[in-house]
Amino acid sequence: MPFFLGFLLRVDRSEWYGPEPHHLFASGAMHATLPVDASADRQTLQRLGLKVGILIGRDQRVEDFRIAGVEYAPDTEVTNDLVTVFGSPPHQQWAGLISRQPLIARYPVQNVVQFGVELRLAGVRQLPQLVPFVVRYANEFSFAASYLPGLWVLPPPERIVPT
Repeated sequence: MPFFLGFLLRVDRSEWYGPEPHHLFASGAMHATLPVDASADRQTLQRLGLKVGILIGRDQRVEDFRIAGVEYAPDTEVTNDLVTVFGSPPHQQWAGLISRQPLIARYPVQNVVQFGVELRLAGVRQLPQLVPFVVRYANEFSFAASYLPGLWVLPPPERIVPT
């Protein structure tokens, strides 16, 4: 993804969900800056979709992840690639997710692409939580070839989690 010049993940909302404690829902936006003339890159992004890696706690589980409303599914091959490229830190694990469905992006200005993102994460015991995040095209290439790094800061919801 060398055509992206910058990358940002922003959380707009977080809240506890479900009958069990420690399940966090977070939503926000993912923004990337493109070169001014990026029409070919826009078509490639829509055609290929994205694959992502989310570094979470060893006892956590991604229950649902969506970009632009498109559901991403866990993928063993993507997860194995992430572990090979980035390693597996103690007490953490990679969640590799993929969707080859087209992504419909918003372009708030000519060279900025924006997608809504949603995450449902089980096993959240301490907030705020820093969540490293990597993304690349959903093609045959490894994260070793290229990726965009990001960092989510999952804030505490207003309501205290039951213990």
